Amino acid sequence: MTEPIRLTLYICGETIRSQNALRALDRIRMTLGQACEARVVDVVLNPAEAELVRILATPTLVRDYPLPTRRVVGDLDDLDQVRRILSLPSVPS
Repeated sequence: MTEPIRLTLYICGETIRSQNALRALDRIRMTLGQACEARVVDVVLNPAEAELVRILATPTLVRDYPLPTRRVVGDLDDLDQVRRILSLPSVPS
């Protein structure tokens, strides 16, 4: 069995942009199913973690595994584009 894809979403508080990014992450997780583990880091509550991985803007979605890591910064609404940038599997037909 292969390890699941691991994603981390960095957001900044409870802004509209953060809420939109959370909805986009939910849609991505639904399409990937159990092949995806995701966590959310609020940089307001965890600034040291964001600094450690050099998050400069939010929202930022990071594919942590498989390596190499990949990032999407900003609007996550175009799921096809996010999937391409992060090299995520395509949605089954």
